[in-house]
Amino acid sequence: MPSPSSPPSLPPPVPAPKRASRWAWVIGLAVTGAFLAWAVRGTHWSEVRAGLGAVDPVLLLAAVALATLTFPLRTIRWRVMLRSGDARGGGTPFPWRPLWQAVAIGFMANNLLPARAGEFARAYVASRQLPVRFTTALASIGVERVFDALVMLGLMALAIAAPSFPADTTLLGAPLSRVAARTAVLFGAMFVLALVVVLRPLPWLALFERVVRAVFPQRLAERLAGIAEGLVCARCSRSGWPSGSPASPRGWWPGSRS
Repeated sequence: MPSPSSPPSLPPPVPAPKRASRWAWVIGLAVTGAFLAWAVRGTHWSEVRAGLGAVDPVLLLAAVALATLTFPLRTIRWRVMLRSGDARGGGTPFPWRPLWQAVAIGFMANNLLPARAGEFARAYVASRQLPVRFTTALASIGVERVFDALVMLGLMALAIAAPSFPADTTLLGAPLSRVAARTAVLFGAMFVLALVVVLRPLPWLALFERVVRAVFPQRLAERLAGIAEGLVCARCSRSGWPSGSPASPRGWWPGSRS
């Protein structure tokens, strides 16, 4: 029991309600509204209304719905490609919410920043919210872009093969059909090479490590090797090669063992 001279014990302080998230929403909406007002300054709204009046509302809503649908579809595809490498036989898919947040932030940044810098923002957000390395997330986004290019080439080939397409169309002085065919061959070769690397990743990864260490400075070589390893490290771990073992890629690299 406390002595009569000891001060009375005070009740534990009541934590203040968390209003940070609420104020963050308010500030975010205010900043968004300010930049939106700056972006549409000088707009002639009468011309905008006239243009909207000439648009088919059904087709406009369908176009907006299809454009918006690409974001959840990209999230689904990314969840299939980017998995945790801790589990064997396929890996563990990551939760939906962090992936969706990373996709939304990345494409928002693509609309604001040049040179598709939002892809780096997307990989950074994923590395902050998920147990995945930045290089792994960035490499998976690179694979996405290869598949996007293949799909675009396929659609372009269908358009060129259509009877209504002009046969004498040129691009930079060359027939467009020839340009499309050469580009398709290039990306097809890239796809086959990527498939070979995925099926047998360890020898290619070790070879890439030796080449970049021989050509580039050590710091840059480590970054390039990290991106390459991030592209296939989940498959390596799912196949049962623990990091640092003689069968793992780092076991083959010079200087990896003391």
